[in-house]
This record gives sequence, C-alpha cells and structure tokens, in this order.
Amino acid sequence: MNESTAAPLSLRMRLKQFRRRITYSKPFTAFLSFLAYCLIKMITKTLRIERRVHPDAQKLESPNYLYSCWHSDLFLVLQEFSNEPICLMTAPSWAAEILTGVLLRFGYQVVRGSHKKQAVRAMLEMTHILKKGYIGALALDGPSGPLHRSKPGMIFLARRLNLSIVPVATSAEHAWVFNSTWDKFYIPKPFSRCALVIGKPVDAVLTEKEFTVDDLDARQNEVAETARSIFA
Repeated sequence: MNESTAAPLSLRMRLKQFRRRITYSKPFTAFLSFLAYCLIKMITKTLRIERRVHPDAQKLESPNYLYSCWHSDLFLVLQEFSNEPICLMTAPSWAAEILTGVLLRFGYQVVRGSHKKQAVRAMLEMTHILKKGYIGALALDGPSGPLHRSKPGMIFLARRLNLSIVPVATSAEHAWVFNSTWDKFYIPKPFSRCALVIGKPVDAVLTEKEFTVDDLDARQNEVAETARSIFA
C-alpha cells in the first residue's frame, strides 16, 4: 500500500473512532433517552387508550404478581404503568443504555444484565428488589429475540418468589411498525385508538411442575391476540 492510499484509510479510521466515542458517550445516550422519553409522552397524550382487565387480575393485591409482555408492546406499556412501583431488567448494550435512561425518567427501578453471563446475577438482584415491595416486569422475548419466544427468567422469578404472572398486551388502530427490527416494534400514530389488555393471571407456573416457556408463550399470545382483535 502506498502513502497516498494509507493516508485516507488512516483518516477514515480516526473518523470512525471519533464517531464511536461520541455515539457511545454518556452525554449522547442521555440525550437520546431524553428525546425518546419526550416522544413517548407527546404521542401518548394524544391517544385514546382503552383498558381491559381480566376480573381475576383485578383481585390481585400489589405487589403479589409479575407483569409480562412482548418487547414490541413497550411503547404503550412504559407510559401506562409508570404510576406503579415496578422493577424492570435491561441488557448491558448500547440500545439498552438508551432504554434504561427512558425507564428511569418514567420512575421505574432498573436492573442491568439480562443477557448471557450477567443474567444470573441480574435475576438475583431483581429478586432482592422485588422482596422490598416492587412489582417485577419483563419483556419475555427481550433483549434480542427470537420474536415471541420467552426466556426462562420469568418462570424462575415466579417460582422463586411464589408469584403469579400477569400477561399484558397492547394494540393500536393505526401505528408505525418497524418491520426491519427483530421485535416488530411499533409506535401508535398520534390520536389513534389503542388498547391495553391485562389478562388472566398465570397460576399454572406455580402449580404445574411441567409448565414451560412454551406454555408461557401460549398464554402471552392469547392476550396479544385479544388486544389485536379489538381493531381487527
């Protein structure tokens, strides 16, 4: 490689490193978190959200349960449950750093580490926090899929703390759907009608030893289908 070729390559490398330092810096991720938080607040204020709560879920006393949802439902869920003492888990990734900032602005308690080697430590930390009176909540297929396939963490928490799982799902009459993302994340369009469905508590996770993530997927999908059918 001659000097004329090496110089542009070196310049591109330095620019790439500079861009990476900016992108991964705390001020930049904090700024993106603030923008995302403002976007959620602005849009949700225009929405007409209908809540449908299963009678058995209405009987539960806080904090004796866990909330579950699919990752794609987070936009509506974050706003609608922000008045409850909830603890969530996020991954130690760049995107999750932004999500964590949003969650903290909404007032949620956050545990980092829902990924690979850090998962066990994060679960134990979350267990400790829930014993203080917080309600646990997990996006079952987070942090990176596969789509609508639960991880075992929710069942672990439910059995360890003897808590029922309450599946939650959302839908919108009109929305922007990001089909290029693994979770098919969606954002309701302003002034849309939306639905938030809180399903029947899943007690079988405590009473049936053979209850698996496949069974949990089925229960979560039932509630998701109920939410989607409202605007079908």
